[in-house]
Amino acid sequence: SNILGYAKRLEVLYSKEDRLSGTEVVWDDNRVLGSYNRLIAGFFDRSDGQRSVLYFGRPFRSLVEEYSYSVESDVAEVINRLYRYGDPRYVFREERNNIGVRFVASSGDPARERHRFGFGYDYLKSTFAQASASDLNIVDVDPNTLDQGADLLPIDRLFSGPVFTYRDIVPDYISMNYIDRFDFVEDYNLGDDISVNSHIAPKALGSLSDSYLFSVNRGRGKRFSPESFLRAELGLASRIDSDGLANSLFRGEIKYYNALGVLTPRDIFLGRHTLAASLALDYGDGLDLDREFLSGGDTTIRGYQARAFTGDKRFSLNLEDRVHLVDNVYDLISVGAAAFVDIGGSSNESLNDLLGKDLYSDVGVGLRFAFPRSQGSRILRLDIAVPLRDGPDGTMAGEPRIFVSGGQLFGARTRSEVLGPEKASVAVGFDN
Repeated sequence: SNILGYAKRLEVLYSKEDRLSGTEVVWDDNRVLGSYNRLIAGFFDRSDGQRSVLYFGRPFRSLVEEYSYSVESDVAEVINRLYRYGDPRYVFREERNNIGVRFVASSGDPARERHRFGFGYDYLKSTFAQASASDLNIVDVDPNTLDQGADLLPIDRLFSGPVFTYRDIVPDYISMNYIDRFDFVEDYNLGDDISVNSHIAPKALGSLSDSYLFSVNRGRGKRFSPESFLRAELGLASRIDSDGLANSLFRGEIKYYNALGVLTPRDIFLGRHTLAASLALDYGDGLDLDREFLSGGDTTIRGYQARAFTGDKRFSLNLEDRVHLVDNVYDLISVGAAAFVDIGGSSNESLNDLLGKDLYSDVGVGLRFAFPRSQGSRILRLDIAVPLRDGPDGTMAGEPRIFVSGGQLFGARTRSEVLGPEKASVAVGFDN
């Protein structure tokens, strides 16, 4: 990270999960040749496929900047899986070729309200094919355990056409540390943030059908004290074609943080505490066949195996007491701990069922390690979670489960900030 102080980052990662192994290489140059342009190039080579991503452009680094532009591509050929109780229920091949171009101009007083108007062009193509015997061998799946039927294969998609975007930002920023990354100070906007995105994709420009894709997001926050705040965001996305509405998603999320500070009862140091909470709901309707909402130990409910629950609806409530014990030991590592409660699940049934019989929970504790010299003081997380209910994935109540992962399970950033306003309600459901 920050190679030789020139704001350049190189990451090389080798991973192995069961029989699948892979190498990921990412180059991030925040100031190409000393300019305001940024270059991100990534190549991901795994046993189950390859993916390459590229971004070049001038991003907005503050509200003061007058314009931004970018060219992006995402090309992949992968073996994809849909899940049931943590195991694949259907396997297929996907070839993806996405290219996008944007130019965005700003107006308004940066100190009061900023308007951003954008236009560009998107070419989004995904083609699907049945998995071969060789594909099933690569992902180590017995074909006799899979669902069968030609109607399970996702339908090819091609959307080509102009894109128009609008964003309205009212700045009300706070700067705090001991939120998600120990003593690393981060800025959070509590003011209104509204975005509208439209993609017109007619057959005349190469689309497979006349389609209109759109998404809307609105976020805002509230400051309760100098140490506590709440952030919330609502999102809606859908597609209109000859058959009406399709691939629709409504989502909502709430984040609450309270940096309690150092606790020293009877002069005993108990660390610097931060209470963190996250509430999220995803509600899908008529989703594309390759899209599903997964819940499990890697995303929401740490007491169960990864991808244990799936459906077109997902709910999660996560509560943590984050304890920061030691900061910047030799400027190499910070150490902390956490106690947590997770409640959540995914379901294809009604929302009442999701919030009733399809809801699962766990309690646990964990350790946190931050690396101040890495970009953004990155976190390594080790959690031990105890499920409070038997799960359909074979998990038994009271049976501890250990997860080791990079990053916090949830953070104070909203999806619009993590994925970008255009992808916040569109990219959800492809995390399998």
